[in-house]
Amino acid sequence: MVQKSGFCALLLFLPSFVYSWQEHGLGIYLSLEKSNYLNQQKAVVANELSTFLTESEGELELFLEELEKKTKELFPHYPPRPEELAFRRKASSGIVQRFAHAIRINPELPLVLYRQAHPKTPCGKHPPYRKPSVFGVDFLKNYRYCRLKVGERISPLEVLVAASDEPDHGLDIGLFEDNGSRHSRLYGFGPQPFGDPRLIYSSQAPFHMGFYHEARLVFWAAPFLKKTYPEVRIFQFRELSRFAFRQKNPYWGYRFLGWALHYLTDLTQPYHATVLPGVSLWRMLWINFLALLGFPRAKEEAINLVSNRHTALEEYQWRVQKELLEKAQYDHILIKAFAAKEFRHPLAYFPYYPSQVVAKEAWQRSSILDNLLVEAFPQSYVLDPSFSYTDENKALLMKTIVELGRIHEREKLDEELVYLFENFGAHSRFFVESALQEFFRENAL
Repeated sequence: MVQKSGFCALLLFLPSFVYSWQEHGLGIYLSLEKSNYLNQQKAVVANELSTFLTESEGELELFLEELEKKTKELFPHYPPRPEELAFRRKASSGIVQRFAHAIRINPELPLVLYRQAHPKTPCGKHPPYRKPSVFGVDFLKNYRYCRLKVGERISPLEVLVAASDEPDHGLDIGLFEDNGSRHSRLYGFGPQPFGDPRLIYSSQAPFHMGFYHEARLVFWAAPFLKKTYPEVRIFQFRELSRFAFRQKNPYWGYRFLGWALHYLTDLTQPYHATVLPGVSLWRMLWINFLALLGFPRAKEEAINLVSNRHTALEEYQWRVQKELLEKAQYDHILIKAFAAKEFRHPLAYFPYYPSQVVAKEAWQRSSILDNLLVEAFPQSYVLDPSFSYTDENKALLMKTIVELGRIHEREKLDEELVYLFENFGAHSRFFVESALQEFFRENAL
């Protein structure tokens, strides 16, 4: 019998590469640009978060209290917010900090006004903005942002595009008590359930990865894997969006909805919905058994390989998208895929839709995708557990794939990406359109 503590040790240092679809805004733009319903909506006026919070402070206190109550009822593994963090009107601390503490996000993320540039919509006359994140300037060096002024009008699509990437800028960084941040011991999330708490990027993993469909034995042996919170974030930010529209502030209504959309689309990525893609349950048990005997190498190699394949996939799909869009190849199958599929779900949207529909689809494709990556990519990138990604070899990835001449293998990988992009787009449209229709219907009453 495998000891529970040993199995936990196996999974404690899950791959700490936690970014799902790199630069979400690219896929979100392509998914929503032809949404007839979204395109019918008027441009909105950009305004500061502090303005929105101040104008709705009294109602916000009641709303956030009710939101906390609903969240605890819906999600059994949700750690309740400490009572001292409850939002209180006219308290002494700044209103943005009180809000950040009440919903337990990183209060250091600069929630400034900006638009994310897209190959179809460059900044134009707008001055660039270089650092809407908590990380160093190099983190976003390949992205382009345009400053917005208070009172400037912006389309709902552009708000959603920029906001959909924002959670990767540090919204969930340093929230666990062993992360060493100024707010980590206040928030009540307990120790980081998996990943290395010393790595800044790793601390957001439990909010962006959702393991809902692993074997029962996995959850029995490693119950901390249930401590994943993308579904919670989706619910919280969707409800905040509803509140903002009710308060007649559509800019923040769309921006909060874009935040929720980020976590939803995270779950369309197989490496975010599966613990160790490509590693069977019995192999996990075997390498764990070896680790218990004092031979951890197999465990470390399995984790490094999965992390490297995750990174390879993200670099590949991002660079392909950027290249096709910059060359205006809008008819390419990988670009058209985002808008190609109409999603018809028999039920209206419900709080467990992200886990029971979106994540399940991704989980079912994880082994297929993992095998295709091994076939199409250079062996050093996906089969060498000692390989370490650098900016230089990331940049060489596309060139190396072409030089290998694995045209057939790359075509099969692209076919799988088409399937994943179709799901990404269909779920994005369904999520946004169903939410807006629901919110607008409520406000019309």
